[in-house]
Amino acid sequence: EAVIRNILSRLPAKPFASAACVSRSWNTICNSILSFPKLSSAVSFNPSLEKALNEVVEKVLMEPIRPHFVLASIGPCFILQAALRRIEGIFGSKIPIIINVAEGVIGRDVRTDKFVEVQWALSAAKKKYSWPTDTQPTATCGMILTVGFLPGLKVHLVPLFQSEGPQSLFVDKFVMDIREVASAVSHSSSPAGIMLFADRKTNILPVLQKTEYAFPKDTFIVGDGGSELIFRISETTTVPPDSTFAAVALLFTRDINKPLGIGEIQFHVMLSTGVTAVGPVYKILSVEDHGTSTCFTATRDTIPEPFEGEAILHDILDEVGEDIMFAAKATYIGVTKSRSCSVGTERAKLMQFHEFHKFEPVG
Repeated sequence: EAVIRNILSRLPAKPFASAACVSRSWNTICNSILSFPKLSSAVSFNPSLEKALNEVVEKVLMEPIRPHFVLASIGPCFILQAALRRIEGIFGSKIPIIINVAEGVIGRDVRTDKFVEVQWALSAAKKKYSWPTDTQPTATCGMILTVGFLPGLKVHLVPLFQSEGPQSLFVDKFVMDIREVASAVSHSSSPAGIMLFADRKTNILPVLQKTEYAFPKDTFIVGDGGSELIFRISETTTVPPDSTFAAVALLFTRDINKPLGIGEIQFHVMLSTGVTAVGPVYKILSVEDHGTSTCFTATRDTIPEPFEGEAILHDILDEVGEDIMFAAKATYIGVTKSRSCSVGTERAKLMQFHEFHKFEPVG
């Protein structure tokens, strides 16, 4: 048995799947080999969608894995619909598949086996103006493919719908759909985790606020808040009349019917704001809403006189030593806000949120 196990554990994913069907004893061995969670990903910068996909698929399926979900981020030169058709042709349409056009990719290159990070816009600029690129490829096309296997968990897609007009996002329905899916397969109405992908035009803030209210802190929520994306929903999903998709959630829920011997998967998430705190804390005195922008005055403990946003920006310049054009592009203000949140007919609860707003010099 040890010899058979050693041989089976070295097989690529497809021959491994065939081996699991040979006999009951081989199936038991295969199940024991795949008793731990596994993520496999690869990056290709091949300008051909077909060739890039073949390269990353070959890499991620080099070892035993049973795909529970597939995530792909592609370059802006590839077409989402074409990518979905090809990926479904390889993995089928029964597992969750989400494809988006992200700002870039980060992962291991299938050709060099080196770890790379590429931002599409920056890479295109380097290619256009012949800037030095160090070891980074000047790619404007490419993709990263990630295949996940999570024993003991169920993976589902739950879409967020929207209609035309104000308050168009069906956020309450979205939260209740997530609770319903989680309750159907686990002992809890809260999933273990959520990966949220939103369309570029979707205002994701109210969605994040509702999910923050609706689910406990041990339910992690990560994802991409604004990109072009495509996915395939279940045929049993009911689409509200005159509505379109605004976002989609990839749910990870604990399976109450998991096989014996499968442990509990624990998720560890590290988050960063991506910014460095500069300057003191201010208290807002007045706010003027101008649609896409907001003007304000504020004060701080040591100086009672009110400050306008421009004065606060100049204080930051004095501290970091940068000119105003740089500050306008790289400076944000963190605002702590209190909001009343509820889902459906539930009793409202006062929640605090921390949001970042970009500084724009005016006048």
